Amino acid sequence: MNRFWGKFVILIAIIFCMPACAILDGSSKIITIVDQRGKPIEGVIVAPPTYSRRPQKSNANGRMHVGGYFLILEKDGYMEQLLDLRKVSGEVVLEPETATRTSDERALALAKLQQEKIERKGAEFYSDRN
Repeated sequence: MNRFWGKFVILIAIIFCMPACAILDGSSKIITIVDQRGKPIEGVIVAPPTYSRRPQKSNANGRMHVGGYFLILEKDGYMEQLLDLRKVSGEVVLEPETATRTSDERALALAKLQQEKIERKGAEFYSDRN
């Protein structure tokens, strides 16, 4: 009987600690991704996928549940965007691409945003420590 209660307590502790871990990793919120006219954009993904999860995509209403501090949003036909979730509330506007880009140019733009994301995260980590 004691084994059952021990496992039960551990299970309850895990269930209640998971949301706290998400909070410590950054903010968690629901955002709506829209175009310049305010129309929801379906299929916007968080690039690259975080924590080895399947890629997150916005639904038909442009909504998605996201977490962390910095995210990169991506969708064909729109400019990639580095997002600081702490400064976002509600809607996020994606700008349309102004020129046709090759897949290599798009990959380079994503790589640059990823590098900026890493640099910002690192800078904040070290500034919090000093």
